[in-house]
This record gives sequence, structure tokens and C-alpha cells, in this order.
Amino acid sequence: MDGAYQILRRLGHAGLRSANIAEESGVSRGGLLHHYASKELLIAAVCERIFNEMEEESWQRISETSDENILSAIVKDARDRFFDESFIVLLDILVASRDEAPVADVRGKFADRDRSLARDAWANRLAATGVDRRTARLVTGFLWNAVKGMAIRTLVREDKEHEERAIALALQLAEQQCASARMT
Repeated sequence: MDGAYQILRRLGHAGLRSANIAEESGVSRGGLLHHYASKELLIAAVCERIFNEMEEESWQRISETSDENILSAIVKDARDRFFDESFIVLLDILVASRDEAPVADVRGKFADRDRSLARDAWANRLAATGVDRRTARLVTGFLWNAVKGMAIRTLVREDKEHEERAIALALQLAEQQCASARMT
């Protein structure tokens, strides 16, 4: 899995071949097939590992955050999550393999409404500060999507000044919405 991740990071999904996975990992092709019956299953395993690591890192940041810094912490978490090279690898996998059953299964697992995801936990933390639950969910989603959009935009055109201004504006709007939600 580590070898496949490194190849995906360097060459992207299009450059991923069983032969170079085996070479990168230091295993034979037979050994590779022993662990993963198909390349699609290996890609799905890498995808699931990235999702899990992103979630674990977010949960750690959630546990370390005080309530008075909650909105800034949500933005920082989103930055750490979406500006990381693992997110680029994940995007590549999701775009290139979205119709493959193993990857679709992983996506479904993380989209399951019964699973508590970090974004939901951030919304709950925000709600605990006096913001109604619906607004907390909207604000959290808005901040994450604003940061995620900027992260994706940098894949096409990197502009740090624009990125900083846009994220600062999103944070300002979120602060205003939360202040308004607390007053009512």
C-alpha cells in the first residue's frame, strides 16, 4: 500500500502499474497479488487509508481545540486536510476510479449517515458554543467547502494572496452568521 501511495503521489493514477507497484514495494508481482487480488482493490485500500488518516488527524485537532477558537480551528483543520498531498492523491483516485466497485464501496462507507465524521464533530462543537445545530452544520460545511475549493483551485492556478483573502472572507462571514445565530 505504501508503494502504491508513493507512485500515486509522484505519477498519479495514470502512472500506476502492477509492475511499478511491485518494484516500488520490493515484492514480486505474485506477492502483490497475494495481498491484493486486483489493482482496483489496492487502490481502494489506499483510498480508505487516506480517508481514515484524514479523519483521525481531524479528530485529534478537534480534541485539542478550545471553544473560543472554534471557527479558526475549523478553517485550520480544513487547510491541513485539503492542502495536503494526500488530498490530491485522493482526488486523483476518486476521479479515475469512481465507477470501480471497490472505490465506490469505500466512498459509500464514508458517506454512511450512521458514521460520525469529523466535519459533523466540528459542527457539534460549534453548536455547543450556543449556535443552533442547523446553523452550525451549515457554517462548518461552508468553511470546509470554501477551503476545499481554494485547495482545488491551486491545482490549476496558485495564488496565495487570493487564497488568503477568500478564506479570510469565508471566516468573517461564518463569524457573522454565528454571532447572528447566537443573538436569536
